[in-house]
Amino acid sequence: PVEPVDAIADHELLQGFWKATARVVDGVEVDRNWSKETLTTHFFGHTIDWDIGGDEDLGDGKYRINPTRTPKTIDIRSERGKVMRGIYEFQGESLRVCFPSPGSDERPVSFETTPDSQSTLTIFTLLEAPYDLDPKHFRGTWQVTSRVVAGVPSEDDEMKTNPSLFTFDENQMTIEQGGKDSEGSYRFVDFFA
Repeated sequence: PVEPVDAIADHELLQGFWKATARVVDGVEVDRNWSKETLTTHFFGHTIDWDIGGDEDLGDGKYRINPTRTPKTIDIRSERGKVMRGIYEFQGESLRVCFPSPGSDERPVSFETTPDSQSTLTIFTLLEAPYDLDPKHFRGTWQVTSRVVAGVPSEDDEMKTNPSLFTFDENQMTIEQGGKDSEGSYRFVDFFA
């Protein structure tokens, strides 16, 4: 199915790394030092990754938006299969999302949280926009500095004695490895679209 223009526009606006700047749970603002503690969200394609800082990662998931609804809706399916149904809006440079509080599965109907709303509002600021996959950004010669083959990292010495070089031109790619060259054409594909 073809996505409506609004969905494509909002999908593009979501892309990148977002950092939480405020959170309100059931009407009570969370008392955190947001400049030191992190809650980040990374939207890439149709994938979302939640990280609350340190070693605690809430994992990846897939998301779907519907900007034609009022308020706009977002559904996130975690790796474990749990679905969170929320709402979102862009407000200036910020992204506001509201999801049910733990223990509730009801999609919030507004961004107002009260003691009996059973909802959590989080406000994010865009930290870093995604890197544009325009091929012009990849032109030139790139040297592989690390690699993993069959789950085993290659030794640093191997990378020095047998370097791999990738050269990208307009639509041609050359791979040099161990004195052997191979050439071919390439194109970038968005696997998440």
